[in-house]
Amino acid sequence: MELENLKRLIKDSPVSRHQIEVKLGLGQGNIGMWFKDYPSKKRTLPSLSALTKLADYFDVSIDYLVGREKPEMTPQIVPEMMERIWLIMTEQERMVIMNMLVGFIAASPTKEAIAFCEEEGIERAVPTVVKKRSSKSS
Repeated sequence: MELENLKRLIKDSPVSRHQIEVKLGLGQGNIGMWFKDYPSKKRTLPSLSALTKLADYFDVSIDYLVGREKPEMTPQIVPEMMERIWLIMTEQERMVIMNMLVGFIAASPTKEAIAFCEEEGIERAVPTVVKKRSSKSS
């Protein structure tokens, strides 16, 4: 059983492996014994109960945890997927996406959207009218 998805979720979690074990009542050190980097003689597999608790905790399916399905679009997974996609895009593809964002921002500007454009170095793409309209609405 491959547990790479589970391993990644635990690694990317803002809390420690130990804290997850305590919170879910999994027993100290159990999570570490499920992965390939643990000595094979002592390696174990998670119980169905443990997988159910972990799936609920990370808001994914058990099938996802054990590598049987693609990631679900959950709030925890979407930013990571977007970052991975962004990194493999060409500069031209990135500019297309940025231009689309500018179009959305121009249609409904907010302070946050304008600030994002300025931080990303695309303030020149945001029409002056949009900036003026946004500053008047504050």
